[in-house]
Amino acid sequence: MVDEEKEEKEKKDVKEEEEVEENEESAEGGGDDKKAKAGGRGLGPGVFKILKIVGMALGLITITVVVAYVVATMKTKDLQAPGPRTFDDELQAKPPLLPWTMGEMIINTADEEETHIIKVDIVFGYSPEDNRTMTDLNSRKFQLRDVTRGIIGSKKFSDVNTTFKQDLLKKEILKKINPVLSPGCKVDDVWFNDLSVH
Repeated sequence: MVDEEKEEKEKKDVKEEEEVEENEESAEGGGDDKKAKAGGRGLGPGVFKILKIVGMALGLITITVVVAYVVATMKTKDLQAPGPRTFDDELQAKPPLLPWTMGEMIINTADEEETHIIKVDIVFGYSPEDNRTMTDLNSRKFQLRDVTRGIIGSKKFSDVNTTFKQDLLKKEILKKINPVLSPGCKVDDVWFNDLSVH
């Protein structure tokens, strides 16, 4: 009997030790496998992968939205007009120029393969305080037409097909016309009353 009592006591001690070990494993989280087998209540490694992918997707979406907002804000700032269009202060301060019309001219372009025709009516602007310039322009009308015809006739279609290029042409005409005039006479601006290229 003593032996039986010892055996029973040893079995009890072993059971208690097993229960203590199970409780310690449960407290440390080592019992996940048993829980998963028992009822499937634990989180498997697949769930963590899905959460990781969802987190990265949300981060990528956030970055995309921020970049799109910044770009859109920059674009709208570039597109906004600075205000109502006004003339330069220099033009507003000066009195209006008096016009002198050279008359309409029809000139061939310098294109070799396909020539075009430029029909132009040029007006020179000069200061109203300068009485001598009008007299000089009238007396040199044919000379001025010849100089202007040479300038325009040296241009190809591609040199006059945009407003910007036509403005450059005006500046070139102005630069070459003034030296032809008598000393003290000056043309201040060149306008195209009509300019068409066919």
